Amino acid sequence: MHSKPSVQSAVALLASGGVVVAFASCGGRSDLGDAAEGDLRVPSCGDGVVDADEECDDAQSADQSPCVPTCKLARCGDGKVLAGVESCDDGGASDFCTPTCAPVTCGNGVVDVREACDPAEPTGILCTSKCQASTCGDGIVDAGEECDEGPANEAGAAAYIVQGTNVRRLYPVQSTEVAVDFYDYRSASAHTGFEAADQSNILLYVDTARLELSLITLNGIDRDASGVSQARSRVTQVFRYLPQGAYLVLADDKPEEIDFVGPNAVQASFKFKDNSDGGIIGLPWPGDYAIEIETTLERGVTSWGFVGSGDAGREPLDADLPALLVVRTRASSCRTDCTIPRCNDGILDAGETCDDGNADAGDACAPDCRGN
Repeated sequence: MHSKPSVQSAVALLASGGVVVAFASCGGRSDLGDAAEGDLRVPSCGDGVVDADEECDDAQSADQSPCVPTCKLARCGDGKVLAGVESCDDGGASDFCTPTCAPVTCGNGVVDVREACDPAEPTGILCTSKCQASTCGDGIVDAGEECDEGPANEAGAAAYIVQGTNVRRLYPVQSTEVAVDFYDYRSASAHTGFEAADQSNILLYVDTARLELSLITLNGIDRDASGVSQARSRVTQVFRYLPQGAYLVLADDKPEEIDFVGPNAVQASFKFKDNSDGGIIGLPWPGDYAIEIETTLERGVTSWGFVGSGDAGREPLDADLPALLVVRTRASSCRTDCTIPRCNDGILDAGETCDDGNADAGDACAPDCRGN
């Protein structure tokens, strides 16, 4: 009777090239069979077994699980919101969650993405409640602003200049003198103080004693008074769509240089050298109208502009384009600098006929800014 070969003897025989045929008895169990069954498991994320390349594996996908579906431990920035730990987690896909997995909130003291500032963080700049730098015209009344109606802010000016898309406030010069005295015509020149060499300028003048408005055009400068030599020059101008009641106050040098060419238009042709040239047109006041001004610099004069633009003093105009001088009586509720128009602030707003910056009675302008 032959004995059953052991596993050790079978392995030794295989190594020497022999052949082993083994017959297991009926119902017997092979140790090799058990080892083979264990080696058939393929490691995979989600099988509940933490393998060598996994940080965790709990076969869960619930938000409260600290293990994400990729078998990594949950962390801020992985795109999964871990309940009770994170308020948000977009994986960096949007601008509504901070790098610390907290919602972007204006006022949290941190300048987050999409924020220019944060009111809770002292940065030295004015910051709105929406975490944007405070600017006049943003519709938010911030520190230093009296009002802010956003796009509805208006200059509220009694007069302004429009050229193309450019709209600028025009501050009339105010004095108790009549316009002719302010013009101060002598030695064939005006002497308003706004004359300049090689320049053509327009300005509005308000006689606050008589509540009269005048449009003055000035070209060049007087050499006798200034010592500045004005080159031989020629400027032509047309003033169209003048309102009913407009009239010619003064024609500098010769009457034919500036005169009406119809009921609503004045044409001017100024020729001058070593002096200035210009004229005065009287206008209804108060009133609502728009005057088109076309200026051609033919010789000598190199720039056209207007006097009375606040701190700038003079602002240039494009001599290749006509400009509109707009006069109106409707006041705005908030200026474009976010201040409220008010009588006696020294600014001539629409609806006012004078404003001398004080509420004194008996001076050049009445306390109500509508008379004297």
